[in-house]
Amino acid sequence: MLPDTFVDMPVNLAKLKYMSEQRPQIIKTSLDTTVNFTFSLYDIQLSEKNIDSTIHQFKELIQKVNPAYVFDEIVIEKERNIGWFDFKSYGIDEQIYNIVYVKPIGGRLLHGVFNCTCRDNVEWKDAALQVIYSINDCTIGG
Repeated sequence: MLPDTFVDMPVNLAKLKYMSEQRPQIIKTSLDTTVNFTFSLYDIQLSEKNIDSTIHQFKELIQKVNPAYVFDEIVIEKERNIGWFDFKSYGIDEQIYNIVYVKPIGGRLLHGVFNCTCRDNVEWKDAALQVIYSINDCTIGG
């Protein structure tokens, strides 16, 4: 359910926004580049049984690296086979709202992030969760 107006983030901009060489595999952005969805499928085993521990590990890692970030609770959606949490981080000139999620796809780890400015959070949070919840594992029963 990703909005049709979202485009692949240009590589030069992706290098600025995601400075690590291990930047996400797919980065979709709004035309003004203030709203972003990332998707990365890793060759790491993930099943519905370990979604909880995996998402907790992601949260703990981010907290250790950035203890000033403000975190909310972790949500495990068993019926949707997904785990996520949200937090506020700090950009160059304003706060950023983030949702980090994990989901098994074909037994592998799909890791993604949604982010927008905190001032756009109210407008985007529900829509972002709809996009995240709409991700289907087409390897099941196929």
